[in-house]
Amino acid sequence: ERAARELAALPQPIVLAKLDATAHQAIAQRFTIQGYPTLKVFRNGADSEYKGGRESHEIVQEMTDLSKPAIERIEDAVALHMRTKKATSLLAVAFVDEWTGPERIALELAAEDLRKEIKILFTTHVGARQQYAVPANTLVLLQPARFHSRDELPRASTSITGATADTIVSFINNNKYPLVGLRTATAESESPAAHRYDERPLVVVYFDVQYSADLQAETNFWREQVLRVAKGYRNRANKDLFFAIADETEFRQELTDLGVSATDDQEVHVAIFGKEDRYVMSESFDRDALDDFVEDFLKGKLKPYIKSQKAPKKTEGGVTVVVGSTFQKIVLDKKKDVLLEIYAPWCGHCKALAPKYSQLAKKLKGVPDLVIAKVDATANDIPVAFRPKGYPSIVLVTKGSNEIITYEGERDVTPLVEFLRKHTVAAIPKDEL
Repeated sequence: ERAARELAALPQPIVLAKLDATAHQAIAQRFTIQGYPTLKVFRNGADSEYKGGRESHEIVQEMTDLSKPAIERIEDAVALHMRTKKATSLLAVAFVDEWTGPERIALELAAEDLRKEIKILFTTHVGARQQYAVPANTLVLLQPARFHSRDELPRASTSITGATADTIVSFINNNKYPLVGLRTATAESESPAAHRYDERPLVVVYFDVQYSADLQAETNFWREQVLRVAKGYRNRANKDLFFAIADETEFRQELTDLGVSATDDQEVHVAIFGKEDRYVMSESFDRDALDDFVEDFLKGKLKPYIKSQKAPKKTEGGVTVVVGSTFQKIVLDKKKDVLLEIYAPWCGHCKALAPKYSQLAKKLKGVPDLVIAKVDATANDIPVAFRPKGYPSIVLVTKGSNEIITYEGERDVTPLVEFLRKHTVAAIPKDEL
């Protein structure tokens, strides 16, 4: 409500609205609402996923940013020089003769599509274009000075004459990373999320990353070690294998999730994020150890790291508690049908479901080959196929085939029993309804 008041008070007000999806199920189905809360952004009649934070100030900042133009004009050569000089992340600059015609439309659409990834600038100033010795209607990607090396190109360019938004987006996505980039978790002003590195597989080297004048040399030293290894995979780099460094303080929680204690005295840590699994290097860091670790990953020799709570010895209210280390054994047991609630401890809807779900488990306790289970997805690693868009999520993993069927009905005992009757061969007694 605080965010709504602040946004409504802006010179150009932004409306924050809410909808009870349980009371308006047709609308929820139209926009594929699968969990609660789900936030959507509507702009010019089109909807998109809300990707900002959930705190009031984060919502205000995100919606204010989205209200601004996605593409920015640079007036002259001096302004461009100052912008690139201060840049700490990738910039895209379109040099055009006139800000009209199909190129403008394509650039605006591309900038809107990439709004959360990279800042796109444009200029019609001839002097600015002459600085880069490129013809008119050229898009140039500029890496910041911190990523300039003898092994990395400082820029890439392409003609945008006749280009579409899709071809512009494709060019940027194919050229946005240096050989070894900087992965960040926080937004940067000129490139909000260009270095989040959502691509997989991703090799991440964590250490004390500092680009201040007195500490930059040490950061460059460690990055150079990673760069020498990445060079050996140049034909794959930024295609099907990505390399990045990351600040250990900024990613402290991620390191904790990878089993690295805050009191660990190793100066450098390494993890590889695969398509589904994560792998942690146990050896002390050096170039040879990193090279061997990457090579073993590519050959499928590594054992994945699984974040897991301790497996409980008893059920909770009749519900079987699944953790990361027991997920495969319990949920993917082909000899049983498994109804699984995927929840988060802080979720209000999950808390409301808990007594009903426990009642369901107790009612069906004696049914052969049927398991009523739950897993805390915030404290345990679960396979990608089970990762929910919202909490709680209830799925049935069927006996024999391990088919995953999502439950989308009312969260109550009777409809859940009816769901199990329909999709399993479990011998559920008639009186359970």
